[in-house]
Amino acid sequence: MTLAVPFSSWRISSLDLVITYVRTAFPMLFVVGGLVITWRECKVTMYAILWGAIVNLLSARVFGSTAWADRAGLEFGTVANPNDFAGHLLLVIPFLLWPVLASRHILLRVAAFAGVAYGLYYVLASGSRGALVGLVVAGLFFLWRGSAQQKVALLLGAPILFAVLAAVVPQGVLHHIRSFSADNPDADSAAIESSVLRTYLLRTSVAYTLRHPLFGVGPGQFGEY
Repeated sequence: MTLAVPFSSWRISSLDLVITYVRTAFPMLFVVGGLVITWRECKVTMYAILWGAIVNLLSARVFGSTAWADRAGLEFGTVANPNDFAGHLLLVIPFLLWPVLASRHILLRVAAFAGVAYGLYYVLASGSRGALVGLVVAGLFFLWRGSAQQKVALLLGAPILFAVLAAVVPQGVLHHIRSFSADNPDADSAAIESSVLRTYLLRTSVAYTLRHPLFGVGPGQFGEY
């Protein structure tokens, strides 16, 4: 990212993005990847993320917003956008699943499972089709790596849980999630427009990569693409 700044199509924006990354995200690579050594420290880190997930769910309840065509997001923050919020929840929800699988206290397991279900509700209510794909991949990974008992619980419980969630998620949001192709005459127009824009970005990024294979055009937030 730093090497790309001088070659960027928008150097000021690229530089600002790099400075923000170095100031905020970059130190966390050392905090999590370098300072967490023992199992006790690993558990402390996981508990910190677990409590962060609880704060995220409370924030969704208190500061939730449906300004994006009834899609669930937040009123403010770096993950306010429904897609960003859903992606963030996919990252932290497994840390709520951890007490469900590991704790010996039944009340804690029930509370943690309720938190997982609540988080999955917001993932679906965000209307993010990418998050839905992420859930499917996570479920397949769980089936691959889980114990026999956990696999049976997932195969029996997941359909029931998602049926309940689908019943309470707004129908307009479910329609948005199902709109993967413009060939469907009932597809949501906003979802199709989003797909067209993302396809354009993918093709343009490949073209720019071939044109500028070493340093690209920079990591600016508002480039010419």
